[in-house]
Amino acid sequence: SCKKMSSWCSFKDWWQWKDDNKHWNNYPSEINAAMHYCKIGDQLTFNTGGWKYIAIKLSEYAFVQQNRRTKTKRYARLDGVRYHVYPQNELQSCIKTLTKPSWWSQHTIDSSDCKVQLAMGRQVCADIISMVFAASSAVKIQTIYSVQNEFLFALYQAHRTAYNKLLGRNTLNEKYLWHGTDEATAEKICQQGFLRDFNRRSAFGSGVYFSNNIKTALQYAPVNNDGFQCLLLSRVIVGESCVGYQSYKVPPCKPNTLQQYESMVDNVYSPSVFVITKDNQCYPEFMVKVRKSSPAHINVKNVPRCICGCELKERMATDVYLKGVVCDQCYRSMMY
Repeated sequence: SCKKMSSWCSFKDWWQWKDDNKHWNNYPSEINAAMHYCKIGDQLTFNTGGWKYIAIKLSEYAFVQQNRRTKTKRYARLDGVRYHVYPQNELQSCIKTLTKPSWWSQHTIDSSDCKVQLAMGRQVCADIISMVFAASSAVKIQTIYSVQNEFLFALYQAHRTAYNKLLGRNTLNEKYLWHGTDEATAEKICQQGFLRDFNRRSAFGSGVYFSNNIKTALQYAPVNNDGFQCLLLSRVIVGESCVGYQSYKVPPCKPNTLQQYESMVDNVYSPSVFVITKDNQCYPEFMVKVRKSSPAHINVKNVPRCICGCELKERMATDVYLKGVVCDQCYRSMMY
């Protein structure tokens, strides 16, 4: 039972969800054990309270769950880990500053390869996993690289400063957007930046194409021999937008001015495609390798159980004859 299990678990062992009154509540014991059993990126399906849920593990300390009927999303934390009371969005906090991102390496990066693979347990990776999960549960992230090209980043920040003075902070409209391409071209972009010479599309005008929908970006990312697709999650200064047309080489001027729009879109009211015509108006922040297949699904019914009936925890009995069949707490009670 849940009460029996709670007496066996330490303070930081229990997974909790946050209700509408901002109170943290313990998950039932079998769901709690299943959440411990998950690895980062795994999806967990479970039923509780008459509702069906799907949850994905963002980091060692955080899940995001979604009600399969209402689509309501809630975050879950590991009790006792206070700095993960609510998962911080490191991406959005970083985009508001002119400093280097907190996930950049402190060491000098080889100029011939400015990508650094990030550990999936980092908060920024949890943010990216959450973004992908919100758009599609059928996309599995394999690897996330941080693009740490100081020269390109300096050019982008210079443009950002200039646009900030021209447009004002409220009109800068800086976003994280997806760009789909093949891996060889993605490598060139990480080194040279976004060049309009790489682009072959012009449905909404000439320029570099981005989307806020990962599904759209994946349509332009061919599958590699290893079965993965390559995406660039990029910082983009969108500014003020107008509808683009195939004949446009550059955006038209804004009404009663000689100043051009900063971007072109497919729909000004609900844009999903963004076209940028200035090369340093965007920066390839991350190179993400994904696979179009569902992550590992874990059902609470399949979680291993101790011979005493309680759910097995990550800390199993050290005795080689009991390992995997008796939990650590039961083992101690048996021995002592």
